[in-house]
Amino acid sequence: MTPAGTQRILHEQLCSHFECAPGLHGDVRVMTPLMYPDRDALEVFLVERDGDLVVTDHGDAIGWLRSRTVYDRLTPRQLDLINNICRSLGVTYEQGALSVRCSDPQKLAESVMLVAQAMVRLVDISFTFDVGVPNADRAGDHVSAGTDSVGEPGRLS
Repeated sequence: MTPAGTQRILHEQLCSHFECAPGLHGDVRVMTPLMYPDRDALEVFLVERDGDLVVTDHGDAIGWLRSRTVYDRLTPRQLDLINNICRSLGVTYEQGALSVRCSDPQKLAESVMLVAQAMVRLVDISFTFDVGVPNADRAGDHVSAGTDSVGEPGRLS
């Protein structure tokens, strides 16, 4: 699929805030109106595989998350959250990349939004933990227990 064709479909199915351009590896780069917390543009990529389009982030979201820590790996709690995010959205997480296979061009916009939403939720994990501090899953423990920072269920302070 060409960048112009992709952009036309996205404009028809979503809005004109999506821009498409040729990617570096024969793919199509889709610049979304969404942003990372540091205000960088959130981009997804369309790659043709086995006759289908695959919408992927090429590992950008994990790269962003890892750049916010001094350690080279994610904690088990972070990996659990990533897997939960992907499972809830129907997004595949494999070798550090998020992706959705799209065999129907009419579902292209939905696939782009699923990957983009997974990316936004994934990078927000950096605000859930004390980034850069090993075993600092205290905030994650509150989330899994259904409590806020004061320990009262359902009440935010």
